[in-house]
Amino acid sequence: MAAMVEKFTSISYESEKQKEFFEKLSASLSESIIAPNERLSIPELIKRLVTLDNVAQKLNLTSEELSKIRIEVPSTFVDINRHQDDPSKRRWTAWFQGDGDRIGEFLKNQVDSGVDEVKALSTFSEAMLDWGKNFRFHLPDAQGTTGYSFIDEQHQRVLKDGRIIYAGGDDFLGVLYRNDPDPILSAQECLNWFYGFNDIWNTHKQKITVSVGFVWAAPNVPQRDVLQHCREAEKAAKDSGRDRIAIRILFNGGNTLEWTCPWWYLNVLKDYRDRNNKIGKDANWNHIFQDIAT
Repeated sequence: MAAMVEKFTSISYESEKQKEFFEKLSASLSESIIAPNERLSIPELIKRLVTLDNVAQKLNLTSEELSKIRIEVPSTFVDINRHQDDPSKRRWTAWFQGDGDRIGEFLKNQVDSGVDEVKALSTFSEAMLDWGKNFRFHLPDAQGTTGYSFIDEQHQRVLKDGRIIYAGGDDFLGVLYRNDPDPILSAQECLNWFYGFNDIWNTHKQKITVSVGFVWAAPNVPQRDVLQHCREAEKAAKDSGRDRIAIRILFNGGNTLEWTCPWWYLNVLKDYRDRNNKIGKDANWNHIFQDIAT
């Protein structure tokens, strides 16, 4: 009698095979595209893979179609050094990770209102991919002379105090930094940029909100930990109700301070006025703490 073949494998076996698959995929593509501990749906996996040139080209797309989905993926990224030999030259850096809110619900509402499903998905994808390609132009302008640079459409050299590490679909990851001997990048400068972030986000003209995790990281924190805190900060923004920013200060010892608020409330950091009529970074924030405690 022929040996019976098991119809179903165990859940633990399937989980182990998935773990092995994503670890191998991450190793071959890099963690900037897929983290080894992620478990992506097929649509999400496709959305990320088609942004890679070597994948997109195998789909036999036209040059026009390729230009719509291609995202810059540099072979190296060496213009930021978080661990200089001289401790006095090590600098804090700003990392941020974000994601559009309730995309599935947004697309479903469009279909329910009579828009063709394929057209709705195509329009949304093109709008977000164009936004991702142009996001680098909206990074803060470099205050020094050696900021991250690229050549724009007019073939001019553009200097920015930051870089987009990954941008595909409605997901993005970036870093704001400034190298020695340029002036030190301050947390206040990063906040000044985030005050206008919603305007940058809305340039794609899709009626969706965004949640962002922003991590102000001390120089001696391992890079893997910084990225993990980015993911956790973004999740905090999502879990708090979406359409929010979670600001996390990450100290060298691993301790953190975190504050999450809706985008419309972020301006309180510059508009708050203490009892002595001082505002923003000059205000005495102990006043509001004492009032709330009382």
